[in-house]
Amino acid sequence: MFMLETIGFVLLVSTCGDDACEALPVTEDIYTKHECEHRLKYIAKRRPNLYFMCNEVMRETGSGDDNSPGNPENTLPPDEQPEPLN
Repeated sequence: MFMLETIGFVLLVSTCGDDACEALPVTEDIYTKHECEHRLKYIAKRRPNLYFMCNEVMRETGSGDDNSPGNPENTLPPDEQPEPLN
């Protein structure tokens, strides 16, 4: 069984305010919640017309075995892999 764990927070900017639309990362950095909120306040003062938010970054963990990284995103488990083309 795979579990999700929070590894940090990412600062996002929404292209359409707080309406339901895709948010884009401001940077590739992952922060603690406090760091993300601090950066959000700083950048929001300089760009008041944009909508910024901090969201959790989650990671799949293996099945209780710390050496098991889980399946990478968009990868099928071995028993669900398609047959090779000849």
